[in-house]
Amino acid sequence: MDLNELTTNEHLHFDSYRRSLETKEEHVTKSYVDKDGVGHTPNGLVHAGTNEHEHSTIALDCTLFLFLMMAIGQFCKQISHKTGIPYTSIITVIGVVFGILSIRTNMGRVGKAIIAYSDFDPHLLLLIFLPALIFESAFNSDWHIFKVELG
Repeated sequence: MDLNELTTNEHLHFDSYRRSLETKEEHVTKSYVDKDGVGHTPNGLVHAGTNEHEHSTIALDCTLFLFLMMAIGQFCKQISHKTGIPYTSIITVIGVVFGILSIRTNMGRVGKAIIAYSDFDPHLLLLIFLPALIFESAFNSDWHIFKVELG
């Protein structure tokens, strides 16, 4: 619809609507952030977390840590095959070393992810990993030995 086709009433209504939108835009653009990182608007409303430099990266850190640990796990598996040291012993020692280092030193994003993973509920970990571990053990078991053991 062309603006020339609008009646006078519609034209006035359209102008007032346009002005109200412009006022809202000015109101939003006039907000500011104080030194504590809290955003304020001219009417006194507070918008927490409007400082774009303060945002949580813990989800990204945990994802990065997960992929890093999978890579380290594969590396440990290769070491286990070459040296004959059990794989579970190697990853346990590495886990303990990472845990101690995350507490005593600043490991940056990896340290934050270790601390976040250490706060998980142990029952939740069992609920997630136990079915997969039982399935893996059952899938890789030898049926002949199982029959002999049952009698």
